[in-house]
Amino acid sequence: MTAATHQGGRSHQEDRAVYEWIESKAGSGWLLAVFDGHRGALTAEQASQALRSIFLECFITHQGDVEAALSEVIRSLHELTHKNREGSTASVVFIPSDAQTAYVAVLGDSPVAMLDAKGKSYFGPDHNIRTNFRERAAALARGGVFSEGYLEDPQVPGIGLQMSRSLGDIDLTWVLERKPEIEKVSLGGKGSVLVGTDGLLLAGKGHNAEQLRRLLNLIQQGADAQALVDDALARGADDNITAIAWTLR
Repeated sequence: MTAATHQGGRSHQEDRAVYEWIESKAGSGWLLAVFDGHRGALTAEQASQALRSIFLECFITHQGDVEAALSEVIRSLHELTHKNREGSTASVVFIPSDAQTAYVAVLGDSPVAMLDAKGKSYFGPDHNIRTNFRERAAALARGGVFSEGYLEDPQVPGIGLQMSRSLGDIDLTWVLERKPEIEKVSLGGKGSVLVGTDGLLLAGKGHNAEQLRRLLNLIQQGADAQALVDDALARGADDNITAIAWTLR
């Protein structure tokens, strides 16, 4: 497991990352997460600092039921940050010690990608309303409006977000979904997992799935997280960039 981050062309760093080995009476494994902040780093910072302790508590309470634990984790992080003007994505992955499966919880558009033991690829949920029309329709049904590529609350004009789900973002409370998409992915005992912020993905360089598949192949060939960040910078990335790369061969 490796992790790396870079401020990119931004004036400040709003990404936060968590990569912790979890050992508890409910089980053990890797807890990986990224929080991509916007309008400031407060929400991403609070969520990243609280994640480990909240996950442990929920994991034990739910007796090792990872999906139930992750659902409660995101609910708790929302309660912690719901009054913040600053917002953040949340992409959280738990890989139990046997690596037979991985569990994914996502709010927003920070990418999660995996290759399983047989080389089959998986790409996690993406709540960017510019490309996810189902999420856009749900946000509009909650009373939001889609204006120039951004979701807005018509009662708070001029404040927009490309995503339909996030932490924080109090100004968009009435049009955002706060529940994560949670998925269980078969790994088969080995494979590669990438958790990152969208600074890894460059506009005009191919569909997200194509770019993520390329990054997974780099990990399979021995690239670490720093190499992935350097690769994004070399391709012209100007956003904050964070990558967590896990592999078991």
